[in-house]
Amino acid sequence: MNIKLGGTVPLPTDKMKFSVNRSPFVHSKSKLQFQKDTHKRLIEIYGDSTTGQDATNVVHFLRYLEHTILVLHPGCSARVKLYSSEKLDVDAAPEQHQR
Repeated sequence: MNIKLGGTVPLPTDKMKFSVNRSPFVHSKSKLQFQKDTHKRLIEIYGDSTTGQDATNVVHFLRYLEHTILVLHPGCSARVKLYSSEKLDVDAAPEQHQR
């Protein structure tokens, strides 16, 4: 898809531990222990601009991720944040209204 990837960065794993009584009467002091691990990954996608073919390829990749990959893996979810490093031209911006 001609997308520049920065690679996968592993983020800290969230661990949720909890204990459950094995039995309410006979083995009331005995407990079962469970742990749920949530693994997080950061995928950096780079582009040349926020408009044009580069941005279109990124949008197509995100749609592919949402409609194909996440559907096949029901326990997975994705959160997308878009950042831009382009600088605005201050001279081209319209002047603010003065009161």
